[in-house]
Amino acid sequence: MSGDPVFPLLRPERLPGRAEVQAYVSGNAPGVPAELADTLRADAAAALDALRAALITVPLPAGTAPVCDDPGESGGNRDNDQSFDIVRVDGERAAILLHSTLKGAELLLDDAVRSGTDLAPEHWRALRHGFAALLGHLAGFPTPSPGTDPGPGPRGADGLPSDALRRWVRGHRIFMVLIQGLVIAVDELTGAVARADTDQAAEALDLAVSLMRASEAALRFAGDFTPEEYEDLVRPTLMPPAAPPGLSGLHWRDHEYLVKRLAEARQLLAGVDPSLVPLRARFREAYAAAYDAHRFVCARFVGEDVGSLLMTPKSKKSAVGVLTQYKRVRLQHIPD
Repeated sequence: MSGDPVFPLLRPERLPGRAEVQAYVSGNAPGVPAELADTLRADAAAALDALRAALITVPLPAGTAPVCDDPGESGGNRDNDQSFDIVRVDGERAAILLHSTLKGAELLLDDAVRSGTDLAPEHWRALRHGFAALLGHLAGFPTPSPGTDPGPGPRGADGLPSDALRRWVRGHRIFMVLIQGLVIAVDELTGAVARADTDQAAEALDLAVSLMRASEAALRFAGDFTPEEYEDLVRPTLMPPAAPPGLSGLHWRDHEYLVKRLAEARQLLAGVDPSLVPLRARFREAYAAAYDAHRFVCARFVGEDVGSLLMTPKSKKSAVGVLTQYKRVRLQHIPD
């Protein structure tokens, strides 16, 4: 779709825990430096070089294979993956997860260095910090505080034409990597709360806040081009014959699974230690902002009253209206 190779991802139901990833890093990937997470705060071009060096050390492992006959995959899940050239794989899961995390960060920086970005500085920093926090958490590296990089420059500043379709595809792939990180963070959070381990719960909740803010920024990054580019270059790829009829952005598998895990965790989250309530409120605020970002992108490209091509054709509500409803319902999973 964008000219990039297919993007391998684990199924969200089969993600390894961070203990498995840390064991893999210490035993199999000594070439990944502990300061890599901190390097991700550096100048985008320098960080991109560091990521590419790390990916040489952590390639997609031999034996990684596409998942066939997956009973957990709906038709809508499959349509979304195929439309964005995502392939669900299995194998050495710790290595695959680390590889996809590094690859997602590389796609972000490569695209921004190539084409610039009009993201607000706070969104750019949140996006970069989300990857640094996720990498540090998974690999057991020191997690840096958010950096101050204002971004690689505005889109089109070099006079070269931008590639809206590449930005659209990569932005969605980046979003999926961050959502998988959120699944891991929520699983760790619920486990820690169940054990009454306040310190571990705080760590997992803090990571969840960073990743949810990064997810908001990823949605904005995915739509970081003009409405004219959307209409001419992106929209045709979302409708027949390029895409199956009824393609729906509501059926992203990783997001569906995250919503399910949050719904299951609601009672636990309602009973967290009082010291965690401010962090929980920050997570709820970041969750709301992610839906607002999706609504912003949708309204920018299709307007407030039009049904999006990513919504089901039978929907009588506007795309923006559906997203507003989903925000209201799903915020109920996180207590005030």
